[in-house]
Order: sequence, then structure tokens, then C-alpha cells
Amino acid sequence: MTEVTWGVIVKAVEDGKRDNPFHNCPMCECIFWCFPLLCLQCVLCLMLNPCAWWAAMKTNRGVRSAAETVSQQLKRSNPQWDCNAELGATRNYIVLSARARDGPCL
Repeated sequence: MTEVTWGVIVKAVEDGKRDNPFHNCPMCECIFWCFPLLCLQCVLCLMLNPCAWWAAMKTNRGVRSAAETVSQQLKRSNPQWDCNAELGATRNYIVLSARARDGPCL
């Protein structure tokens, strides 16, 4: 992997993280999801709060956008690697993995 490719990956990840509404204030995210009822607050927000749905959609969009940008760069510069978004209720991240081959392995 070249320095240019790594720079594109880092920029894509940083741009994707900026889609998180709480990017500039991580403590605010903790307060939003956990105060005043700790774990129960998170469950209630995910089920009943449209603002929580909006925040989750924006965060997921940033992760998917970063994964797509990195995947396109890797196709051009390192075709043996791929990048996919892994989205979950509590963690969102991108994963670099070996690209599946389209033929028999020799």
C-alpha cells in the first residue's frame, strides 16, 4: 500500500466521522444516549425518539460513504483488498479484507 492510498483512506474515514452529529462533542453523545437512565435510556431512544433515528442514520451514512470511497481507491491501487461497512446498534466501523476471487483458486 502506498502513502497516497493510505492518505485517501485516512481522509475518507475522517470525512465519514464528521457525519456523526456528535463528532465535535463526544461527551454530548454519551449524555444523549445514557442520561438519565443509563442503558435503559439508550433502548428508549432507539425505540421512541426520532432524533435518535436521525443521528443513527447520519452516522451510518458517514460510515457507508467512507467504506465506499476506500473500496473504490483499493480497487484502483490494491485490487486484492476490499472495504466494507459493518453497521450495528452500538458500533459502526469499516473493515479491510481480502477481496473474493471470481475464479477457481490455483
